[in-house]
Amino acid sequence: MLIYLCDDSKSDILRLKHYLNGYAKQRQMNFELISFSSGEELLAVFTQAVLRPELVF
Repeated sequence: MLIYLCDDSKSDILRLKHYLNGYAKQRQMNFELISFSSGEELLAVFTQAVLRPELVF
């Protein structure tokens, strides 16, 4: 599962990654997290991506 995280606050991104990794460990899930610091950056990658994310935060 691919998840995109977008936030201009580095600490908020780290906190969300921590919670998602804890959830994944508890549920024995695997996923890839990719973080972005702006919506423009996220959209640039999203429009060029072959594999699209299942979730965007």
